Amino acid sequence: MTTLSPRTPKLVRLALGVFPAAFRIRYGHEIWQCIRDARRDLGNASFVLTIRFWIVIMADLGRSASVEWCRSISRESYILALRRTAGAVLITAAFVSIAYDAISPKLRMGVLVALLTALAAVTGGLLMRNRPGKVP
Repeated sequence: MTTLSPRTPKLVRLALGVFPAAFRIRYGHEIWQCIRDARRDLGNASFVLTIRFWIVIMADLGRSASVEWCRSISRESYILALRRTAGAVLITAAFVSIAYDAISPKLRMGVLVALLTALAAVTGGLLMRNRPGKVP
């Protein structure tokens, strides 16, 4: 079933809304049925037990949603994100090194450090660019 009943509590609909759309469409109704059955099994429990029940349900839905989002990300997208992050870190480190050398009159970058800085910037740029034939 693709949609939840209007009788589904707004809090549950909101929590299920954080799942990836494909997962929500396929399993949303079943998840709601399990929650409804568990709540019915709880019966007329005290207010504290009812609040505890909903806290546990929301925590479980939040954890499950984060797991499903991680599963929904393709391996290529994950690797591309890692490459771009590493590239940005290397380029930033190179700029910081150059800026530090420029504002420190007593310290001057040696040849080896200048080569390492240039290598970090080039490597960072290569990591950040798209591979030919690959769609980001």
